Amino acid sequence: MKNNLQIVTSLLSLQGRSLNDESALEAINAGKSRVRSMALIHQSLYQRENLTGVNVKEYVEKLTSELFHTYGVDEARVELTHQIEVEELDVDTLVPLGLIINELITNALKYAFPKDRSGKLIVALIRENSELLLKVIDDGVGFEKEAVRENAFGQKLIASLTKQLKGEISVDSHHGTSVQLLVKSFS
Repeated sequence: MKNNLQIVTSLLSLQGRSLNDESALEAINAGKSRVRSMALIHQSLYQRENLTGVNVKEYVEKLTSELFHTYGVDEARVELTHQIEVEELDVDTLVPLGLIINELITNALKYAFPKDRSGKLIVALIRENSELLLKVIDDGVGFEKEAVRENAFGQKLIASLTKQLKGEISVDSHHGTSVQLLVKSFS
């Protein structure tokens, strides 16, 4: 599986080199980021003897580090805080959750801190009783909901994955952006 995901990433890279259209190139790069998000999960699985659960803290730290590198964001400019209180999740939960985290962090890094604006980004994953709460919070510029394309792929992906997790998502865009995803049933 890991090799297959590496092949897909390589194919996307090759395809991206032949593109001149900025929006097409951005779509290719977003696809590569999503594939890498899944590859990190499988890499974590194969490094451990337990082939069902993934260390969530290690995964989220690697994912955020790669995204900061991908978007050329200096961690001295955007201060990152992890609050990961969940030790391990199974692949069926972490793959969709990881893709959501990937989208939310990508959006924050691309849009919340324009023109080298500094700020803070918090990624929290907390187990509350039998529920899982994901928070991705930035103190960036926020956004107008009307300005976000309704048919944007990332928005559709988040909605679809939230439904797959049987979760509830809420977004507050005052004083930065705060996204909270509550998953009531997970393993």
